Amino acid sequence: MAEVKAFPGIRYRLNRPEEAAAVVAPPYDVISPSDQEALEARDPRNIVRLELPRDTDTADRYTNAAALFRRWLEEGVLAREAQPALYVYGQRYTINGTQQERLGLMAGLKVEPYEAGVVLPAPAAALVAVAAEDGHACG
Repeated sequence: MAEVKAFPGIRYRLNRPEEAAAVVAPPYDVISPSDQEALEARDPRNIVRLELPRDTDTADRYTNAAALFRRWLEEGVLAREAQPALYVYGQRYTINGTQQERLGLMAGLKVEPYEAGVVLPAPAAALVAVAAEDGHACG
């Protein structure tokens, strides 16, 4: 059986709820290159900069995302919650003119060998790589 537990999340530190619209983005796997550019232009703190990081002449995308993640924590753009919690979230977005909605739960999860069949892989390898590069545990 999977071992699930609460963890202290990291959230945007926003002054008003309306500010969230400038920093959120659709799931990374539905963002086109032009959408990515528009999201990056919307706000320098847009999450797309961590979800779909870019390579530069001096570092690869994951090293750049890890450095940005650390900087946002240091500058107070992001803040770690004081208490562990389970996080319920919802997303609404449109694909090909059809409104989509998904509801999810974020929780800490014990890593198990794939062969045990306890936990199946998810398409979040990029975010795990960013967290690992920065030395953070990823739920």
